[in-house]
Amino acid sequence: MDYSLKTIPVYMVRKLMNNYQVCVDFRRLHKRENIQELGESKINTIKDLEIIPFLIDTSNFNTMIVKISDKTRKIYRCLWRF
Repeated sequence: MDYSLKTIPVYMVRKLMNNYQVCVDFRRLHKRENIQELGESKINTIKDLEIIPFLIDTSNFNTMIVKISDKTRKIYRCLWRF
């Protein structure tokens, strides 16, 4: 977060936003202002991308998979967060 451009928004699901807030408060760091929330298990549109985060395992610190699709280019990707 410290090394990314300040003008680019950061997208997080609610649980990750809560973890980020705790870390910022605990370490007394400056909080980024351009954090956007992604709705869990629903379609989030960012420009021409559709992003859907799914919680798949609550026992492993909320493991998630994120489906990213660009229908204009017919590209589909998935990312895992452990």
